[in-house]
Amino acid sequence: MKILLKIIALLALFILIGAVGVVYYVRNADYRSTIEEAVAEATGYDITIAGDLDVEFFPTLGITLSDVRLSNPGQRQELMSTSEVILRVNFRELFNERIVVEELLASDFHVNYYITADGNSIWQSDKLSEMVSEDGSESGGSSDFSELVIDRISINNTSIDYQDLSSGSRYQVANFNLDSRDTNINGRPFDIQLDFDFENDGMGEPVPMSLRSNVIVDLNQGNLNFNNLAFTVTPLLLQGEVSVANFNNNPQFSGNLAADPFSLPGLLQRLGM
Repeated sequence: MKILLKIIALLALFILIGAVGVVYYVRNADYRSTIEEAVAEATGYDITIAGDLDVEFFPTLGITLSDVRLSNPGQRQELMSTSEVILRVNFRELFNERIVVEELLASDFHVNYYITADGNSIWQSDKLSEMVSEDGSESGGSSDFSELVIDRISINNTSIDYQDLSSGSRYQVANFNLDSRDTNINGRPFDIQLDFDFENDGMGEPVPMSLRSNVIVDLNQGNLNFNNLAFTVTPLLLQGEVSVANFNNNPQFSGNLAADPFSLPGLLQRLGM
């Protein structure tokens, strides 16, 4: 479950980066360089738009980016890449200090989550750390926009490589597909569904997994709740609720999950655990 939460966090981070880029690019006609500068200023990361960049202004404000790559200066590995990202934003809501993304569509993502032998992640960024204060609230240097809402998220054919040299663990995720509606970070419930193939280093075959849940994310309070959760690790089905409190600092996990206990030993052996 911890690995799954990190995967979701990575995708959420890219969503935030895209939203920040849109807010800044409408203020400048040099779209490509403005997006790159905005992402660097907000996160400390370098974003490279190697392919085409198309902009629409009617009926909604929209950007289509091709061959996008994200990196952390000083790190040899790329953080993330995607063949295409389509982002459509409700322009009128920007004047109400709300970021309302009508659609975020992406395909062929690849994410690297790499931790060195001394425990440092290639995703570590001083800029991002400054965006959130120690108590989990937004810092004074954060955006003036009060709310982020994404009407529809659709991410297809994503792969994730997770490697931790400090613990000697490695995991791969392939065929990751995510669909979510009315996604927000302000404590309102929304539905999410995802499926993927999970492989632990040394396993014989990948294990299909899926998750369906009603989710509540409260960024200011640092709380995350999965309600009406159905988590399938073929053929095992886990159902119930999972909560993460204070995820900004010292996460505390709680929940109530029910499963068929007779299927657990075979499943753990299949996962290489």
